[in-house]
Amino acid sequence: MKYWIPPYNPPPWKNKPFPLLTLSTFIIFINSVYFLILKFTLKIDFKNYIMSNDGFILSSIIFLFSLFLISAYTLFWEIK
Repeated sequence: MKYWIPPYNPPPWKNKPFPLLTLSTFIIFINSVYFLILKFTLKIDFKNYIMSNDGFILSSIIFLFSLFLISAYTLFWEIK
C-alpha cells in the first residue's frame, strides 16, 4: 500500500542585505596596506611625498583601483 508523501517545496530565496561592513573593511584594508607599503619603501619624507604631484597621482591610481575592485565585488553581489 502506498502512502501519501508531501511534495518537496523549498523555501523561497530570501534577499540578504548588502554587506556594507564588509565593503568598508575592504576599502580600509586596501588603503592601509597601500600607505604602509609607501611608508616603508620611500627613502624621502612620507608627508612631503604625499603632498607632491607624484604622490597625488599614485594616490589617485590606488583609489581608482580600489573603486574598481569594489565595483567588481558589487557586480558579482548583484548577479548572485
